[in-house]
Parts: sequence; structure tokens; C-alpha cells
Amino acid sequence: MYKSLYSYSLTRHYPYRWLAPVLAVGGRDWLSNWPTFLVGAYPSCEDTVIPLQAQIYTNESAIPYTIESVWKFTDDEQTENLGSLVYHNQPLEQCNISSIFCDFDIQTRSASQMAMLPVGGTVTTTIVCYFGSKEGRTYVQLNGPFDPVGPPYRHYRSFIYSNQSYQANLHWGHSMMRTYWADMMWKFAESNKKRENPWYNGVVSVDLLPEKQIATEQDIMDKDFLRLDCFLNQRQGPDTRTFIDFCASRRNITMFAALGGDDVPDLDFWESANNFSKATYFTVLADLGRDDASMPNILSRPALLKAITQSLAFTRKNMSEAFSWGLHDTGAKSFDPSEFPSVDLTIEPAVLSTTYLCKVRVLKNPANLIMAVLVADIVFVSALWRLYKWAVDTFWVGEAATLPQCACYKPEEVKDGEITDEEQIELQLIQKDFTSNDDHSMEDIGRESRSTEQNGSWATPEPRYLGEGVWN
Repeated sequence: MYKSLYSYSLTRHYPYRWLAPVLAVGGRDWLSNWPTFLVGAYPSCEDTVIPLQAQIYTNESAIPYTIESVWKFTDDEQTENLGSLVYHNQPLEQCNISSIFCDFDIQTRSASQMAMLPVGGTVTTTIVCYFGSKEGRTYVQLNGPFDPVGPPYRHYRSFIYSNQSYQANLHWGHSMMRTYWADMMWKFAESNKKRENPWYNGVVSVDLLPEKQIATEQDIMDKDFLRLDCFLNQRQGPDTRTFIDFCASRRNITMFAALGGDDVPDLDFWESANNFSKATYFTVLADLGRDDASMPNILSRPALLKAITQSLAFTRKNMSEAFSWGLHDTGAKSFDPSEFPSVDLTIEPAVLSTTYLCKVRVLKNPANLIMAVLVADIVFVSALWRLYKWAVDTFWVGEAATLPQCACYKPEEVKDGEITDEEQIELQLIQKDFTSNDDHSMEDIGRESRSTEQNGSWATPEPRYLGEGVWN
């Protein structure tokens, strides 16, 4: 058996010697990717259907979002709720944060969480975005969780690819969120120690002031850019829990500073909560691709980013006394444009990261395609030639063959003194007979002449067909 120099992914040996040359010439992978502009082989993808409560990332892979609701507006401005999200890679537009909920928890935390931080909680950001389609705008509500010290059964990751050189704005946003989250929890625990009847859980809600929906750079750097609302629970007896709402009217940091008293945490807690909320607000918007004139993003402007990260190092230093390990060493240092002159802080429009069912036209490799075209051309030309021969033989040559002999000839008028064609042919034959030694001799010709003279006339021979249209 012939041993080939090539290897093939066959299930059994292929013994023929011509297989290797054929594969070498035909080529399985040679120029297999044809230019799409040349052959028009563009892929076509179908819309993907994402169910409600599904977890999804954007193309930045920063925060995992849960799809809470999807709706459209009809022609008469009525809301039409949808049971799923039909999506086809449309950019998200005008994402607005409805609220940020900081849920504090003390008693239900696991042992590993308590070892990391005595107080913790999950932060949930609620966002509303829309995207355009042929049927009009589709609105979607997303919930984005954040908990650096989450429960052991948590099955999601956040800020997967960001670092100081790639997705740098999200990197510093993540650093601020982790640092200010830990600082907020620590300040809550410190404030709770001073109370005779401590809180065991609570919620701080943050949203945007109505007059700040269209903001400038000066507005977003103001400490009163966001407003806070809260309620905290404490024990009044062994089995009695009382709800205390001391933030019924939403306040900003300046208002909380003027409150004081035992019903509210210390001012340091509210300042830390405000810093964390602002970092979360603009980090989520950066992940969703929001950065425009009506809402400039802090993370895309070096001067603003430098200003808001100035307290990172100071905050980490203070927390190092409270934590023996963990969160106080995870944040990046403050952003300095002189140290990162070439860093890209641009925020691009975001899309939801999902999978699509696509159809891609796959062509044969060039060698096989050329061979197939060549064989097809040869077969076509051969069929055309056979058709031509049949037509000629049937309608032209066949009709001429059925004509009677000499039907195409007609007598011609002979003028006086001219030799006709028949006489010319007869003279040529006589001359040929004289010069031929194989057919006749001179004596035979003489005897034939004398015999003819004795009879008194020349004998007229029977006409004979001499070929090529000549008759004798």
C-alpha cells in the first residue's frame, strides 16, 4: 500500500496514489475565505429573544443586569407590556437611573461575610433604557446588583476585563465603588455601636433631583447632586421590631448635616453614602454607554475623575485599621492624568451581549469551484456542439443528400466556335489515354481508330460518372 506524505482525517486508510496530488492541487483550505464584497456571502442573523428575569451583560462586561420588564407605547400612547425582549444588537439610548437601593444587613450574613466585614449589604441599581427598531422604540428596565462581599451561592461576576489600560474608566469606577461601599458599611457599623438599641437592618435609597435631569459638569460635582431617603429597623423588645422612618422627606447631604440627633447616623456615614452613590451612578451609566451633553460622565473627563478620586487613598488608609485583610487593599490609587497621559477614557455606546442564530453562506474553495465551473462549461459546450451537428445533419446536409443527381445542373447555351464542357472533358480523357502505359498501348489506340474509320463513324461511348460531379 502506498504511504502518503500527507495525513488526512479519514476513518480508514485510503490506498490510492493519486489522492495526495489531488489534495495538494485542490487544496482543502487554500483561499477558503472569499472576500464578501466579491461573492456577496454576507451572514444573516435572526433576532434573539431574551426572557424576563434573564441575566445579561453589556459588551463592557462590567455589571450583570436582570431584565425586569419590557414595554412599548402604542399609537394612542398606551403602555403595551411585553413578555420578552426581542433584540438585535441595537445600541442602548438615553439610559437613566431611576434609583439606587443600598440594603444594609447585619443578622443574616454568613460567617465568611462576617469575617470579612461585620456589616454588609447588596446595592441594586434600577435603570430604564430604550433602543430603536423598525416597529419603534422598545423600553427595558434593568436591575444591576453590586455586592463585593456577596453570599457564597452567588453565581455572577462583575468588572471582568477592566484594568488601568483597558476600560480604564470602568476600572476607576469599580475602585471607587468597592472603596466607598466598604467605607459606607464601616461607618454604619461605627455609628450603630453608639446606640443603646442598635439597628439590625435598613435601606438607603438614592435618586436624582428632578431639576438635575439635565446637568452640567458643575452640577454633577456638587455634593447635593443626589438626594437620599432611608429607613432603619431596630428592636424595641425581645420579639418586637419597629419600623422607624426618619427620612420621609428626601434630603440631600446639606439637609442631613443639619439634622443631627440620635435618630440619624453620623454625618460621616451620609458623606460616604453620597460618595458611593455618585460613583455607582456614573459607573453604571458608563457601562451602559451614557455620556452626552445632557448628562456628562465623570469617568470620561480626566479633570473630574481626578477630583472625585482624591479621597480614595485617605479612605483606604482609615479602613486599614478596621480590617485585618480584604477590601482596603483592593482599590486603585487616585487618578492622575500626568501618570496616565495616553489612557483612553472614551465611553462608547453600549449593546447587550447575547448570542444570535446566524446563517453564513459557505462557498467551495477556489480550486474545487474553478474545477466545477470548468467541467460545467465543457459539458455545456459539448451539448451545444452536438445540437449544432444534429441541426446541420438534419435540416441542411440531409435535405441536400435527397436531391436527384444533376438536379443542380442545367444546360448552357454554346456559342459558335466554342468547345463545350463535355467536349473538353472528352479531349482530356483521350489525352490521358495516350499517355497512360497501364491502361492502353499505342497499337490498341491505332486499331481502335482504324476500326472506327472502317465503320464510317465514331462510336459514342456510354456516359460514365467520373466522380466529383464529372460525367463522361
